[in-house]
Amino acid sequence: MLGRILRGRYEVLSGLGSGGFGEVFLARDRDLPGEPFCVVKVLRVGGFSGELLQTARRLFEREATVLYGLGGCDFVPRLLAHFEEEGEFFLVEEFVEGGDLRGEFAPGKRWDVDAVWGFLVEVLGVLNWLHERNIIHRDLKPANLIRRKKDGRLVLIDFGAVKEVLGQSVNCGGDENQSTIIGTPGYVSPEQARGEPHFNSDIYALGMMAIQALTGTLPHFLAEDSLTKEKLWRNRLDNGVVESELLEIIEKMVRYDFRERYQNAAEALADLLKINTQSLANLPSNNQGLKFGIKQEMLTLPSQIPQVKKAPILVANSTDLRHRQILINKVTNFWIKGVLESSLHGRAMIELGLESRLDLIERPWGIVWGNLGVKGELLPSGVRVSDKFRALGEGRSLLILGEPGAGKTTTLLQLARDLLEEAQANTSCTIPVVFNLSSWNNPKQSLADWLIAELKTQYQVSSEIARRWIVGGELLLLLDGLDEVSAKLQDACVSAINRFYQEHGTTELVVCSRIKDYQSLQNRLQLQEAICLQPLTLQQIDEYLQQASELTSLKAALQHDNSLQELAHSPLMLSIMTLAYRGMPAQDLLSVGGIEERRQHLFNAYIERMLHQPSRNVKYSKKQTIYWLSWLAQSLSKQSQTVFFIEKMQPILLTKKRQKLIYILSLFLVFFTVGGAVGYALLPKTQLPLALMFGAGIFWLIFGLDKIEPVETLQWSWKKAGKHLVLGVFLGGLLLFPFKILYESFLALLDHKMITVVIPETASLGRGIIFGMSLGLVYGLIQGFKGAAIQRKTFPNQGIIQSGQNSLFFATIGFCLLGLPVKILQWDSVVWQVVGLLFGFAAGGEEACIKHFILRVILCASGVMPWNYSRFLDYAVRKIFLQKVGGGYIFVHRLLLEHFAAINLQERPVK
Repeated sequence: MLGRILRGRYEVLSGLGSGGFGEVFLARDRDLPGEPFCVVKVLRVGGFSGELLQTARRLFEREATVLYGLGGCDFVPRLLAHFEEEGEFFLVEEFVEGGDLRGEFAPGKRWDVDAVWGFLVEVLGVLNWLHERNIIHRDLKPANLIRRKKDGRLVLIDFGAVKEVLGQSVNCGGDENQSTIIGTPGYVSPEQARGEPHFNSDIYALGMMAIQALTGTLPHFLAEDSLTKEKLWRNRLDNGVVESELLEIIEKMVRYDFRERYQNAAEALADLLKINTQSLANLPSNNQGLKFGIKQEMLTLPSQIPQVKKAPILVANSTDLRHRQILINKVTNFWIKGVLESSLHGRAMIELGLESRLDLIERPWGIVWGNLGVKGELLPSGVRVSDKFRALGEGRSLLILGEPGAGKTTTLLQLARDLLEEAQANTSCTIPVVFNLSSWNNPKQSLADWLIAELKTQYQVSSEIARRWIVGGELLLLLDGLDEVSAKLQDACVSAINRFYQEHGTTELVVCSRIKDYQSLQNRLQLQEAICLQPLTLQQIDEYLQQASELTSLKAALQHDNSLQELAHSPLMLSIMTLAYRGMPAQDLLSVGGIEERRQHLFNAYIERMLHQPSRNVKYSKKQTIYWLSWLAQSLSKQSQTVFFIEKMQPILLTKKRQKLIYILSLFLVFFTVGGAVGYALLPKTQLPLALMFGAGIFWLIFGLDKIEPVETLQWSWKKAGKHLVLGVFLGGLLLFPFKILYESFLALLDHKMITVVIPETASLGRGIIFGMSLGLVYGLIQGFKGAAIQRKTFPNQGIIQSGQNSLFFATIGFCLLGLPVKILQWDSVVWQVVGLLFGFAAGGEEACIKHFILRVILCASGVMPWNYSRFLDYAVRKIFLQKVGGGYIFVHRLLLEHFAAINLQERPVK
């Protein structure tokens, strides 16, 4: 679409957004002087046919008619053109420069009472003008109100949901007195949700916006009275907000029964103007006021509309755009190219049936949207998940369910691929990011904090950038593997997702889970829609097998073996069958027992077939391959991980006490060897043991023993440097003060000069403080180079390699910074410079490299992995046991991981 020139006149420049009915683009009019900007809206009708196409055309024609009828008023975009081209419907409208009100209505943000009053007066004037022309907007919400940049006035957009009041309407099925269900959860009125909108349905939506402004709570998360069904919102007001006439007016605007509300905008506007005692200087002039529907006598009241603070119009700088593009590239390379396009299921890509299952989600707003889905309703053939997701509109949320191997992850990644294409073309779109919930293992950790940690671990996004993206709602969350969370924590995980969705209601998300695991939970996700993937039909299985060769025995076995037939309903299992059973004799297929035995037989046959494929250069024995993959599968399962990174290996992999002891002793051996050699050359021999003991203590305090943290990025941050410089210098001087006292005291004891603690002499104490402050300075600068950035990870063990390279840079910093103060004070600088050099090496990443090396040596010696681990993992990728995801690895499917993890590791493999 980008770059396309419509009618030889309107050049499409970039995307502005998308919704359930179409896409919106920024364009320029090449026929007018100055080539001014305009907005092009295209209605998606490619997959429509019959009655559905007629309904789409009716909505499109209605919008055009309504916009023409508005005649270019100042608070609605003018319609510039209306046409069909190449089977698509287009509207060209005036471009309104400004920003919509989503930023001003962000969750948790509260307005003062005067600001709410002014907002209501301005929008009610617009609504009154529209209602007098028999137009109901029907989708009033923050995203459809733009604060115009040039004057701060509000402009109402998106009349794709308008409906002229022309008496009875007819839906696409021909039923009388029904209307197409349009609206946004929380803002839509009860009668509109039933397909019966009235003028005061718009007043209800405006009232809900006022409640959101006062409470900071998204409307669809408000509770309601079980008897009256009225929204309960006053308990969410700030303590400083007292009962007032304004609250009574808002209460009347949102009555559940439309007959108890204001019947038109003029009534509500008149009540609002009566309660304010300021001047009306900021209201439009007399003629404009009459156009807004404000009576002449209202303009004489001594009132003034308070100016609502304008939300800043955010323009991403080049760094933000670069970070955005890096993340899009990572998700694309990791999940689309690395997993989706090379997946096992991709080898049996069959269109899956979809069933709407609204009975499996908890809908907090308590209404059902027309025919969007009821229990057990099969969706029409050809409808994709991405189509259904787009149709949900703004604030979309979806649950994808299915049996093991049904294609849940594949479906999620297909949706991710479509959304990534939109995000690539349109910088205003949120960034789709795939997360695996299996690593969520702390019920005390909020989902937001977990997401930030996952962005850092899986995508190498700094915590600073990750937090800004999460808080700002700039990510579209694709959460896979709810069933992979520890069974005892799955209910808590559902609660954490619900809490996050309530607190970040504008964030869009998708969750995947096995259906039986999800149905066994006590809690339900509070999402908009749930879809269950349907098993393959016998016809689909037969059609797929007809395209494959050497499967005569499999086709015959499927006719007689019910357990084999049941497995074949899964796209994954069907893919594995075509690989494992190709050319296998019929008697071998028919001699297997029940379904569980059949599943084990299938996976074992698959492993045998893959291992016997010709392999170039590198060969590992069957026993080695199975043993090493089984250990990897068990390790990932125990740590609740899906993607394996070599550089992310931690000492927790050492399961035996003897291995842990060897690891700790090896660390101290390295320290005492390096420290002893340096100390022997630079210190008096009597001080060497004590210096090593105190050095080991400082090392332990700063770096620890049980965690390996590579230093992968070099990105300077003044903010981070300033914070850690002050902290490092202060704590360094403070902590080294007691260490210096203890050190001098022990020296005195060793020299037998005294038996009590000694306060060192002033010069010695000064050296200790300066030494500590210098170390703190080095620490602060190193942290400054760990600023907000996104690391590009493209090859195995990249983090450890980069840590080794970065340590050279930080060692230079340590050498210079610890040598400088002693030069100024004319002290002996050699010892200080060498200590600074070693500290820079360690803090800059060499410490992580040493730990990683020792861990690898112990694991290799125990036989659970080869030394050249990346070569073996690449071999497993070629054998289609693993897939490469950026610099990491993932099993081709969780069922295969579970199969390997179930293998009992008893005998260590030998060649």
